[in-house]
Amino acid sequence: MLHFLGLDGGAWYNFFSGLFGVLVVSVGLLWNAWVNARRHNCHQPGCWRVGRFPVDGTRLAACRRHHPSPPNPETIQERYHLYLGDRPGKG
Repeated sequence: MLHFLGLDGGAWYNFFSGLFGVLVVSVGLLWNAWVNARRHNCHQPGCWRVGRFPVDGTRLAACRRHHPSPPNPETIQERYHLYLGDRPGKG
C-alpha cells in the first residue's frame, strides 16, 4: 500500500521524481508557448494576430491591419519575379 501511495521512498526522492519533475516540464512548456506567441504575434499592444510583415527599420513584425503599408498580392508577385530574374526552372 505504501508503494501505491508513493510513500515508500525518501522524502526528497518522492519530490524530485514526482511533483518537481511535473512542475519543471509544465513550466518549460508554458514558457515555450509564451515566447513563441510573443515572437510571432503582431507587436501592436493588444493585437493577437500573426505578424507576417516586417516593419522597416525595426526587428518587429506587424499584421496586415497594423502594418504602415501592407503589400498587396500584385506587389508580392512582382517582387517575386524580380527576385527570380531569368533563372530557368524557377517560378
